[in-house]
Amino acid sequence: MLAGGLAEQSGALDDAIALVELKSVTFLRMVRAGQVLSLELTPEVERATKSGKVIREYRWLVREHGGDPVMEATAVMLMNQGGQE
Repeated sequence: MLAGGLAEQSGALDDAIALVELKSVTFLRMVRAGQVLSLELTPEVERATKSGKVIREYRWLVREHGGDPVMEATAVMLMNQGGQE
């Protein structure tokens, strides 16, 4: 949920309609209150739907301030056509 909030705040997923699935979620380190985190979004596989929308997978990598990864996941998003990042 924290990574989803970071994604929403970034504006990178403004064309998103819905989060369809979170898969391959791996926590690499404990997250503690007060940590400064950042999110890297990498678009990956996508396919068009019959309705003209796009189902796109994103690799989410959450890092703490020093750059060490704390969580990685694959988020499957329903997107309006044209939204790339």
